[in-house]
Amino acid sequence: MGSDAGATWQGDVPPPTEPPPTPFERGAAPAVGSDAAPDAAPDVAPGATPAAGAPAVAGPRRRRRALLAVVAAVVLVGAGALVLAGRSATAPGGVDPADDAALLELLAAVDASELGMLAFDAAAEAAFEDATSEDQLRALVSTAAADAVAELRRGRVGLEGPLDVVAAEAVRAAYLPHLDAWIAYLAAVAEDPGILFDPAQEALILRINATAGVFSAALEEAVTAGVGPEVEAAARAILDRGFPDQDDADL
Repeated sequence: MGSDAGATWQGDVPPPTEPPPTPFERGAAPAVGSDAAPDAAPDVAPGATPAAGAPAVAGPRRRRRALLAVVAAVVLVGAGALVLAGRSATAPGGVDPADDAALLELLAAVDASELGMLAFDAAAEAAFEDATSEDQLRALVSTAAADAVAELRRGRVGLEGPLDVVAAEAVRAAYLPHLDAWIAYLAAVAEDPGILFDPAQEALILRINATAGVFSAALEEAVTAGVGPEVEAAARAILDRGFPDQDDADL
């Protein structure tokens, strides 16, 4: 059942039986010695990497969290589309409805990218459950990562151009490097799935962490400056699900 690709799954070391914590999940892990159990799957990762073959987190709990996050994200995007279609000409608190609409549309695009990342996590989970050989496992994970890269790159096209609304542009400019960090991570996994258990992924995970912090700060600033209730709800849903407070993240 050996493979000639990569060093971590060869020789006397058996292939892992389940995936390591995803970048979403690592940020939700409680600190060492804490009895608190994570209840969300954040998009911030501390970079800690388990040894090859070591089960990292109980699979059933992890799968439930990912599924709930996907369902919540689908609801969020759908709600955003409805709000964009039915906004009134005025907004409470002096908020410019055009600015709000630009932010809400941007957040829908951001959330679509987050869904693409979660979709890879779910596909990797399924691969570790369904594969009957190391070679098949590698092929399934590699394909899932390559598909995610293609999807995220398609979504990235819509996020490339600068926006006329200052607040929306600040959030867009902060999110793009985070999206690129995920694309780089997934591209590396597509090329060699063994990197999931390799310390070489440390730099990729740290980049995800750093860019996540910049994005969450930019989005918090936009909300604090004043937005309508729909935009605030959409922003809070994204932040609470995928970007925990940096003081609480296990970094």
